[in-house]
Amino acid sequence: DMVVIPAGGFYLYNSVEGMVIRVDEKGMPKARIEGLPNSREIGIDSKGNLLVANPVMHSLLRFNPAGELIERYDGQTFLSTVVDANDKPLGVKFNDLEAELFRADKASPTVTVSLAKFPLMTPKERKAHYVAAQLIGSDAKKNVYLQLIACDKKGVIHQYRVLRLNSEGKTLAQIDMLAVAFLSPRKKTITPDGKVFGFRSDKKSWFPITYTFP
Repeated sequence: DMVVIPAGGFYLYNSVEGMVIRVDEKGMPKARIEGLPNSREIGIDSKGNLLVANPVMHSLLRFNPAGELIERYDGQTFLSTVVDANDKPLGVKFNDLEAELFRADKASPTVTVSLAKFPLMTPKERKAHYVAAQLIGSDAKKNVYLQLIACDKKGVIHQYRVLRLNSEGKTLAQIDMLAVAFLSPRKKTITPDGKVFGFRSDKKSWFPITYTFP
């Protein structure tokens, strides 16, 4: 994984070695954080601190740019590296018929607050259920983006939706994306101006794809 540091440089995650390296704009190493195998994702807050989601450790970790651990949210596997306007981590839990957005207000011990619920609205005869609920990023206005996917037992996709939410979980806009596996980008991120951005490949070329909200 990789994260761009607004003040300059990058955080680079090596999943094989379980290590994050902070490098400057020229690629020169400035800090090294080890002991992070099997981490799911890395992210960044407004102060340039690194966030690491590690489900094996059941923790979300926050490090300063020098590589020092400054905060640890233990006992959590659902918190993401996406933060709200106050740099508090957000996360999503879901079951077959409902997804729920949470905010972590305190670490050590972790205290979370429910912000919003998102019931599945597909017709009952389709027999669909949520198979994924994931925060995929935030924009320059500190809005956050929630991806919700629902399928039936045969794997047919009945909902492929991305919601734009404010920091309190209020829905500001939403889009239903093209649910064709070989056309849809597998990994998506959010651009500063609030577009969903990703790539797909036909084994010969890479195609950048953006989705805009109404």
